[in-house]
Amino acid sequence: MAPGTSSGYKIQVLVLLVASTIFGLPACATLPPPPDPQNSQSAAIGISLVIRPPVRLFGLADQKTDMTVYFIRLDEEKGTPDSFLQTTLYRSNYTHGNQVYLLNATPGRYAAVVAFFERTPPPPPLAPGAPPAVSGPPKKFWTYLSEDVIRQTEVTVPPGAIRYMGDYVIDQAVGMKNADDVQDYYHRFVIYSHDKMIGDFLKGMEKGERQQEAILRTTLIVGTILYYSIADRASLSTPNLMARALLFDEASYGVSVYSADRSPQAEAAFLKKASEHFQTTGWMPSIQKRLDELTAP
Repeated sequence: MAPGTSSGYKIQVLVLLVASTIFGLPACATLPPPPDPQNSQSAAIGISLVIRPPVRLFGLADQKTDMTVYFIRLDEEKGTPDSFLQTTLYRSNYTHGNQVYLLNATPGRYAAVVAFFERTPPPPPLAPGAPPAVSGPPKKFWTYLSEDVIRQTEVTVPPGAIRYMGDYVIDQAVGMKNADDVQDYYHRFVIYSHDKMIGDFLKGMEKGERQQEAILRTTLIVGTILYYSIADRASLSTPNLMARALLFDEASYGVSVYSADRSPQAEAAFLKKASEHFQTTGWMPSIQKRLDELTAP
């Protein structure tokens, strides 16, 4: 069953995500401090991720900006302990460069399924004497990990510990034409989430914002029509992906090629950087304990 066809689907998305990823509002420029452990059982998961676009011309280099990663907990839903098609996604809550973390996670088995980041396009070239130009709204990029990548990321984190999913370099495919069933599933999940959140956002708007409301209502109507027109396998067709790019400034990609490194050396390098990011937090004992385990004879 595709996401969105049942009201029982749980979609854990923050209101901030609605504003920043759908409507292109600017994100906070200052990196907030990481949340401390909630209790002695709180666990942490880390992954290093670089995503490269399918065409790296005209200044489109490797992804350098902070990203959001969505995780699933494989032992959460009874009856499907080995299924990657979960109905609850956990959004990463701290990012530093290419290192992304899920902090205060419930101990258990996890895997990464979707990555998201924004890129602000450069301002257009100026004519001599013209006033400075401003960049347009950020473009939104969704990358849906293939099942083989998801399997590579799988990790079990004990209570009060930190675990590492690996260091990945991913080349995006051209669109999602060759998406596997898991990518198809989460792509529909995100589409449904977006259209539902647009409706929820509009319901809470102040009545005085007439012009913006009209624009957003138009977007909602078109987006809803678009959603119902693609709530099947055709959701991955090139015309519909292009339509969503025009409506929401977003692009969806699969995975063409990737490299993964889950060696002890890669994990130790990751944790040493993590110790710099978390040096004044309650996560340091977990990080140091894991480093000691890796270097023990």
